[in-house]
Amino acid sequence: MKKNIIIFILSILIVSAAFFFLVQNRSSEKEPLSTDEITSNAINFIDETYIRGTVEISVIEVTEESGVYKIALDVGGERIDIFTTLDGKILFLEGIDLEGRVSLERTIGGFTKIAEEPCLENGKPIVYFFGSEDCPFCQWQQPVLEEAVEAFGDRVVLKSNIGTDADLELFYKYSDGGVPLIVVGCNYFRVGAGGFEGDEESDKEIISAFLCKLTNGEPKEVCQNLEEIINQI
Repeated sequence: MKKNIIIFILSILIVSAAFFFLVQNRSSEKEPLSTDEITSNAINFIDETYIRGTVEISVIEVTEESGVYKIALDVGGERIDIFTTLDGKILFLEGIDLEGRVSLERTIGGFTKIAEEPCLENGKPIVYFFGSEDCPFCQWQQPVLEEAVEAFGDRVVLKSNIGTDADLELFYKYSDGGVPLIVVGCNYFRVGAGGFEGDEESDKEIISAFLCKLTNGEPKEVCQNLEEIINQI
């Protein structure tokens, strides 16, 4: 739990797409920063901006990997890896392995198709929903999703995370912090609601079509009526 809270705080504010300049007004200076200076700047930035003295931060090790510094930190007793450019000007939390990155493809209903092994529980595809209690789009999306899933009975598993820190690692794999987030079997995901008042039925059909892809067209009484949508996925 402690680790999840720390990762949540850092991830929501320092995601891989959000870069922060650690060193101000140094572009004209000729002397490069030492690794000690870069590490100190990174720690000070994280502490002063986010942690604010609530937990202790110390350095475990600093290594150079693929043209960046990887800095392993002990943050309140938990290891967190951060990365900086070699000039010490840019800090980011997560390194992206482009060689091992899965293929992404936009598909119908605002969903993205991801070439990855499906996530299962007892052999059944898992549907994840992430939202917050004060999010109107989440309040619209949740019952639409639940109604779609209900028609599949025990063929799928629904895990609904509303305002909790459950499954945070998976959440930040598919979202930069935005909700609602739907992850269908780890093969399809969407950040944002599929519509609003009046769009419930069409969005339910689209979600059901993705579920049919993962259940091999079962139950037939649901999936056989969705063939046109399924063929667009």
